[in-house]
Amino acid sequence: MRRFILLTFLILTVPLFSLDIGEQFTGFPVELSDTALASPSYVEVGGEGYLGMGGLDSNFYIVPVGDPESYITVSLSGPVAGKTVAFPHGTFIFQTTTGDLYSINTAGAITPGFPLDLGESSPYTSPALMSCHGIACVVDNSVYLVSEAGAITHLADFESEYGAVADIAFGDIDADESADIIVAGWDKIYAFTIAGSLIDPFPVELSGSWAFSYSPPVITDVLSDGTMEIVIGGHQTAEDYWGGIFVFRAGTGLLTNYPIAVPDTGSWIYSNIVPADVDGDTLAELCVLCADGYVRYANPDRGSTTIWEDEFYVSEGSLQSGLIMASMNGDMDPDFVFLSQDTGRIVRRQPDGFNADDSLDYLTGDTYRRQSPIIFELSDSWFAGAASSSGNLNLWQMEEPVPDASYKWLYPGCGQGGTYVNPEPPVITSVRDNGESWTVQWSRPLAYGLPVVSSRIYIDPVDPDEQLDMIYEGLTMHHTFETEADSQTIYITAIYSNGSESRGRAKLLLPGEGIEEIRPDVLSIAIYPNPFNGSTNITSESGIIEIFDNRGRLVAKTETQGSAAIHIDRGAGVYHAVFTSHKGEKSTAKLLYLP
Repeated sequence: MRRFILLTFLILTVPLFSLDIGEQFTGFPVELSDTALASPSYVEVGGEGYLGMGGLDSNFYIVPVGDPESYITVSLSGPVAGKTVAFPHGTFIFQTTTGDLYSINTAGAITPGFPLDLGESSPYTSPALMSCHGIACVVDNSVYLVSEAGAITHLADFESEYGAVADIAFGDIDADESADIIVAGWDKIYAFTIAGSLIDPFPVELSGSWAFSYSPPVITDVLSDGTMEIVIGGHQTAEDYWGGIFVFRAGTGLLTNYPIAVPDTGSWIYSNIVPADVDGDTLAELCVLCADGYVRYANPDRGSTTIWEDEFYVSEGSLQSGLIMASMNGDMDPDFVFLSQDTGRIVRRQPDGFNADDSLDYLTGDTYRRQSPIIFELSDSWFAGAASSSGNLNLWQMEEPVPDASYKWLYPGCGQGGTYVNPEPPVITSVRDNGESWTVQWSRPLAYGLPVVSSRIYIDPVDPDEQLDMIYEGLTMHHTFETEADSQTIYITAIYSNGSESRGRAKLLLPGEGIEEIRPDVLSIAIYPNPFNGSTNITSESGIIEIFDNRGRLVAKTETQGSAAIHIDRGAGVYHAVFTSHKGEKSTAKLLYLP
């Protein structure tokens, strides 16, 4: 907490350009081109890390992280504007704007049979790697599946004045246990099965002056009701040029009360939309960058309306980059990570608009448009970087690691392309305090767009300077383990078939939880009112009362002689009271804060 206050003060009182941003990683920045570079991809082969990206100069660049000056340049048949994706074994996949699909290894060798001439134009989209189905891509007004060896399957055709205007998405939206492909045209959105058939009621045409552009579709359970939806940003081509968020569902089409309009002139949405719980109420907000320089997030009411929950101003220039939601300062809270067009920054912001530290607010002096930042791990170190419109590749070694159970994978493609996002972790079904150990059981998320292949449990260490420990990984959905302290926070994640990892479902372990009879060392406390709004009263013996939120963060603490008034200003959600008597005996209770 002391660190947060100090650095927030610095950001408020010191001009941005005088901040001690820090030197780039050895050998960076690398000047690769005189023209704009597209978003890079990262791959690790034999312990060596490589960044691969195309450029508008019709070249592809492969940059070794450990020796960037020895980068390789491969001449191409046309410019590259979309992001590169990579197979884990070390092959980069990308498209030119002229419709050619490339496959290149880290040594710069083009895979035999490539490039593939799939058509004439693909200026706004990138390929996606769909596990056993191969490479999915869109050229002109056609959708293709391509094997790693170069075999082409023409999947489907669609209508759009400008072809696909954003990257495709893939995931199971019709609950048939098979991945579907989502394509956004200028004024229509399409959903195809893996066999190429249209899913009812698609295509869905936009009404009025609404259209899509650059914002890729995302598949997620927006309403937390066990059904996957398609989420995508759009804009008006007339009137006030507002931006808006659209949500579609198989069998239904556009959901009631959508689109959510951003009621500010020039607020077009170019970025991907990321569902992430930024306010700690366990429900995912819809987070997005807007062309008017604001970062916004909407909290979809699970009833009938949707309200823009908050916003903060970042840039005098348009925010057009990709958005990552990840914990960038070592905690478990999601932060906004993106590129700022006007000041050439890789920006990291908390939901309140401020930095907790300067670990990721890097000045480059470059310009950015629709590139996305990149974050990756190499040899137990974490790196953040971006390829710029000025032709430079920038890279910094971060001071803090990104916790595995945080939101690090909630951004387009999970490194494999497409914009599949599923923020839902497993559902914790029971927790039992065994006295000397804990037993936890969980189940799959209510909805998931790709098969869940395993689960992990992480535990927050007693020492705040240490990192999260992974204490379990496997197929079974129950585990018994010991803890260092009476009360610690665990996080349970889901691993999906494309290698992505969900955020961690947080659970604060409370002494006495799950037992049918109260143990002698567990006391009782009384809370009234409960549920409450803002404040409540706790009656107990004399001792210490601590209040934790659902992620295990301490939000209130007071000493009591029998009765204490508790005030909470963190907003609605589930909280936990832990009472400790002067003899060291503990008791716990759950509090529900209603809005």
